[in-house]
Amino acid sequence: MNDDVPFRFEEPTNPERAHRARTAFEVYHLMYGGEVSDLAADLLHLAEVDELPGGAQETARYALLHYTSAPETWPAAPPRTPPAYLAQFRPRGREDWITAAQGNAPRPVTERLWRLLQNKGYESSQIPRCVDDLVRGAVLTAKDGTRFRTIPHPQA
Repeated sequence: MNDDVPFRFEEPTNPERAHRARTAFEVYHLMYGGEVSDLAADLLHLAEVDELPGGAQETARYALLHYTSAPETWPAAPPRTPPAYLAQFRPRGREDWITAAQGNAPRPVTERLWRLLQNKGYESSQIPRCVDDLVRGAVLTAKDGTRFRTIPHPQA
């Protein structure tokens, strides 16, 4: 046995479980948009496509069983303040902006648009300059008409 690897005797708390999933959801949301339920539905489709035993229904049943059997380990949450900045995009023809990232510093929030900018035709060498422009308040428009912006959060 490797003595350098820490061993945990206790199960992770609910906040720890949520934190594990947050990274996966943030990547999913950045790439495809949507809500947590969209990711959950796509994972069920994955269970079908990969022919997991019992498919999507059995996977959903087990997931719900695991969720409901987790002990209540939520600490009291402090009041949340809204993040200071939003990085958003708006596909051509759509009226409302979609928030892809949020946080308290404009540059890291804007840098989370990197993959979307690439997907919309911006070259990797152009993106640092695009980030600079977005941080300064510019609105960028991709070749397909998708618009990008970083703004102060309206409720901050």
